[in-house]
Amino acid sequence: MVEELRGNVVGLSAVFLDGDRNTVRRQESNLGNLTADANLWWACQTDDSVLVSIKNGGGIRASIGQVVFPPGSTDPGDVERLPTDGGVVSQLDVQSALAFNNGLTLLTLTAAELVEVIEHAVAESDRGNSPGRFPQVGGIRFSWDLDQPPGRRVQTLAIVDDSGAVIDIVVANGMLQGAPGRIFRTVTLDFLANGGDSYPFPQTDRVDLREPDTAPRSGLFDFAPDGTEQDALAEYMGTFYAEAPFDLPETAPIDDLRIHNLSVPGKVDTVLDALPLAD
Repeated sequence: MVEELRGNVVGLSAVFLDGDRNTVRRQESNLGNLTADANLWWACQTDDSVLVSIKNGGGIRASIGQVVFPPGSTDPGDVERLPTDGGVVSQLDVQSALAFNNGLTLLTLTAAELVEVIEHAVAESDRGNSPGRFPQVGGIRFSWDLDQPPGRRVQTLAIVDDSGAVIDIVVANGMLQGAPGRIFRTVTLDFLANGGDSYPFPQTDRVDLREPDTAPRSGLFDFAPDGTEQDALAEYMGTFYAEAPFDLPETAPIDDLRIHNLSVPGKVDTVLDALPLAD
């Protein structure tokens, strides 16, 4: 059975996809980015006005790749994090990483509500814990200052398009910008929309995308119900990374581009800067 799951390949990755608890619950993660982007892409198939994807790091339960010690070494500092054997991402990998397989839910948030949600996402964080509510995001970039009190930590927040270009500035210098009532269609997990991790999501224009387990399944893969995060990731990998592998490596917090932790020594808030074009 395990070999059958491992043999069902959904896509390729040339890098280790970091789902470690101490990564996804504290900082931006390449696996967090990948699955948040997959959710955003899937949601846009239903509603092309969706701009923002928010999920909790605690929903990511495993990395995708190999953790290897060089021969003869027992020093944790020597550990190598490598892609899976052959660089394949399998059904087993997807089901292990996204073990809860939450459904996707569409909601409409005002600018003020979006800020409230992101403030909540980082409110429990400190230098010693790993709260499950910590966010992984797509369609937005933001900076936050751990040295500020909860509720006042978000310093900059921007909506970005697929190229990374800023299309709306929501927060600058710690202050809400523009009309607080303007709206952003958002995809999140039904767990969070239902109040999981105490997220304060409004219920405005709610649409649950998860299909019943017994419903017919569409797309490239049918091992998870349509509208679930496992299916979104599998379909996204199969559409975009079946031949050319995903190749964005995990970065140290000082180099993170979506979630800027300003308490990291030397970290500069570049949320509003243009990103370099991909090769």
